[in-house]
Amino acid sequence: MAQLSKFSMVLMLLFSVTMNSCSKDEVIGCPDPPTAPTDSSETVIMLFNATANGQPLELLKNFRDPLGRELQVELLKFYVSNIYVHKGLVSKKVGNVGLITLVDPNLPDSVKSINEIALNIPYGNYDQISFSIGLDSVQNAGSPNSFPNSHPLSISQNTYWDSWGKYKFFMIEGKGDWDGDGSLSNIYGYHTGFDACYRTLVFDKQLSIQKDDILESINVDFEVNDVFFGQDTVNMKTNPTWHGEISTIETALIISDNLKDAINLY
Repeated sequence: MAQLSKFSMVLMLLFSVTMNSCSKDEVIGCPDPPTAPTDSSETVIMLFNATANGQPLELLKNFRDPLGRELQVELLKFYVSNIYVHKGLVSKKVGNVGLITLVDPNLPDSVKSINEIALNIPYGNYDQISFSIGLDSVQNAGSPNSFPNSHPLSISQNTYWDSWGKYKFFMIEGKGDWDGDGSLSNIYGYHTGFDACYRTLVFDKQLSIQKDDILESINVDFEVNDVFFGQDTVNMKTNPTWHGEISTIETALIISDNLKDAINLY
């Protein structure tokens, strides 16, 4: 019964339509344009890094999962949005939306990896930072055709479900050897999405942003195996794909929860 009620709640989230527009007081969820640093702020780079068994993830390179099976990742993309710094009850938005992308290492260096987001942080001291994986309901309802090609939400990013009128939040594809025969003949691919897969993370992080001080970067890491083996496990052999099928959305919810738990910030 608990499972049924959870599924019903998900369905309501998927088919609900947000009719309210953003006011000037509603900061979270409003797609603000990026702002340039001023004489009272600094640019800080947030770096996202994936690992496989504790080593930097390399696309198209074999590694083993916790069951001892060999697999490789061929594509990894995900949206990061609504980045805030906090001090007590005061919150300041420092980043709107970015698309983190790892692609085929055989491509030119200029498009090989896009794993950073530039944050514009006002001078001050902060004790927390938060961000979300995916897009909020306002961003997710936008049209990719309304953005220039270079924008993370543009149609050129190949992250939009035309059939659903929504964006894909987290995309991972590759091959595996589920039978242990030494051949990576099994294909897997998971594209999470819908408002039900949106996850917000909050980390305790002491930040002091002062004029002429240099904070080189904020590092965000996650272990790719933990995306499939977390509080719940994705049976990649039985359920090798998910691309928006509502009847099997539990797979997408497991991946969304596992990814949230897997992420660490330093």
